[in-house]
Amino acid sequence: MRNSDLKNIMLKKYLLKKLKFDFMGYPFKNINSLSFHHVVVSRCECEKNGFDTGYYLWNLALLNRKTSHDYLHIIEDYDYDMFEDINSELFDMIVKEQVTIENIMYINSILESFEREYCGHTRNGHPLIKDSYTRRIILYKDIFK
Repeated sequence: MRNSDLKNIMLKKYLLKKLKFDFMGYPFKNINSLSFHHVVVSRCECEKNGFDTGYYLWNLALLNRKTSHDYLHIIEDYDYDMFEDINSELFDMIVKEQVTIENIMYINSILESFEREYCGHTRNGHPLIKDSYTRRIILYKDIFK
């Protein structure tokens, strides 16, 4: 199956076009800004374990490439436990086959903890936590009414 077909299946299945936010609660304007995040088996481990490239519905979450996806991999580098906690929530949504406010709220609390702990840190001379990383849909709670 082509990746574009897989993305379309996920957009419909998880109602992401209607929600206008990804699996971590980050808004997106264009579906082309969404990328696949390997949740269960990382992309680099897929071939080693016989999963080809790992593009399977049970292994993927759709994330905004420039915000949530980049941010999640920064978190992976700095706090692997938080990264795993977020992956666990992503996997929970995959199992339930829906993006839920409860999962988004829990992910948001993990992200807030990361932001408190790493506020002011830099990476290659740039802030570790970009302003765009803190702009999540949960801040606009009226969207869930």
